[in-house]
Amino acid sequence: FKSIAANKLCSMLANLPIGIPYCITFKPYHMEHHRFQGDHGVDTDIPTQLEGYLISSTATCYVDHTLRKAAFMFCQIFAYAFRPMLVKPSVVPRDRWILLNWVVQVCFDGALVYLFGWRSMLYLLLSTFFAGSIHPTAGHFLAEHYVMEGRAETY
Repeated sequence: FKSIAANKLCSMLANLPIGIPYCITFKPYHMEHHRFQGDHGVDTDIPTQLEGYLISSTATCYVDHTLRKAAFMFCQIFAYAFRPMLVKPSVVPRDRWILLNWVVQVCFDGALVYLFGWRSMLYLLLSTFFAGSIHPTAGHFLAEHYVMEGRAETY
């Protein structure tokens, strides 16, 4: 679209099946990620030192380390969603667009539950979770953002 407003409204429409209001907060973090790829503390797609410590440094053996990595990969959608707000909370927009995103999403979710029951909402939320965790299409998150072995950065 030619206008910023039309693009934001379209993104809210596309956001509806995700189940959580995410489209307005995503853009500033994603733009920072592309501007400062690989800069710790700025690129919020890089795992924090705490994440690295919990997964690697505290592992007791190879099996423990492997299981921790598997658990992290299974739940990495949560890290991807929440890490930016914890690492750089100042980037969260505080304007009418974020409010509108929340209102639109909550109304859609409420209508969905009212018309089709809780299972419909659970379906959307679980679909979002699995699409960003163990589904093969989520492999690009790992390939593009995480160092799994050695020193080769993959971002």
